[in-house]
Amino acid sequence: MTATPSNGRGRAPTGRRAPTPATGTLPVFKITSTSWHDFIIVSPRMYGVEVHYHHPRTQPVTDGQRADPVIYNALVGRRWQGWLCVREYDREDLGLLAVTSWTVHCVPQLDAPDVDLRGWTIGVKRATPDRFGKLLGRWNNRRAIVEKLSASPDVPDHLVKMWDAPTKPETIKPRDVPSREDGDGPQLLADILDSLTIPT
Repeated sequence: MTATPSNGRGRAPTGRRAPTPATGTLPVFKITSTSWHDFIIVSPRMYGVEVHYHHPRTQPVTDGQRADPVIYNALVGRRWQGWLCVREYDREDLGLLAVTSWTVHCVPQLDAPDVDLRGWTIGVKRATPDRFGKLLGRWNNRRAIVEKLSASPDVPDHLVKMWDAPTKPETIKPRDVPSREDGDGPQLLADILDSLTIPT
């Protein structure tokens, strides 16, 4: 097993699934291998959020932080993430998978507004053994029988539960994937992501 599920509060040893967090959020698949790991996409679309590093973990950029240029520009490790609900081929358990703008560059179908992602399979791997290596993606051009898949959970709801402190996103809304000059991939996502108001 090349993906290590994590509950956002630590890592599970390779080959073991991390326990579901007490908050009821789905586990997160952490891709640490340079070998392809294939997933079946369960969610109908991808949800994007801008994040930054706030010790000891990644947190979303809030609307308040984005509104103040001084605070926004001072955020450490600011980057975009796209989130999907997925499952592995040989397991029914669902989990969340974060992809990068580079992954979307590799798999443009993730950005296509007319594509229902549910049931399609993708592969992901690290470009280098470094855990911060680029996350590559490939479209496998295979689709599972959609009617046999579990219902798609509310991905934004799970993200809000996962990011409970010290910052919580007021909204999960569309944001262009950064251009190569700004980040590590082209602008692709503006049309596919829903504007969602998150209850406080």
